Amino acid sequence: MKVGDLIKTSSYIPRIPVRPKEGDAYPVGALPMGTVVNSVEVFPGDGARMVKAAGTGGLLMRKLSNKVILQLPSKREVALDPECMATVGRLSNIDHGNKHVGSAQRRRWLGRRPASGLWQRKTGYNGRKIRPLPPVKEYKAKIPDTPVMKFTLSGEGPTRPVIPSTDRVT
Repeated sequence: MKVGDLIKTSSYIPRIPVRPKEGDAYPVGALPMGTVVNSVEVFPGDGARMVKAAGTGGLLMRKLSNKVILQLPSKREVALDPECMATVGRLSNIDHGNKHVGSAQRRRWLGRRPASGLWQRKTGYNGRKIRPLPPVKEYKAKIPDTPVMKFTLSGEGPTRPVIPSTDRVT
């Protein structure tokens, strides 16, 4: 993005995917697959919850019926509602993780606690393990319980609803 660029946003999901530019905000269901996004909502209207760290970007992988699969920077895949908003593009400051800290005390100043002092042997038993990726995680909105209302029809014309009384007849 540059100074003077226009930033567009929309909450409408068209039948044909939009052509987004960096900085535009759209629902993930309106973007073409393969788009790099950041600041993604988990539930529609809840605000950005994922892919917010410096230099990161998630990748829209595919659509499954009424869900959109997003690959996070950790390579984990999550299934989101198509109405969840996301900003197009990768966040700035890509070299944030490569910055030299210098000392353990400076790491403390940056808010990171020291690691355990226990020495850990680097053998094959404790070494790197290549594991398969976890399954796709699906987020579902919590729908409040609604009372069940039952109505009956009779052939005698309009009827008035029966309201239970609080008076007891003995």
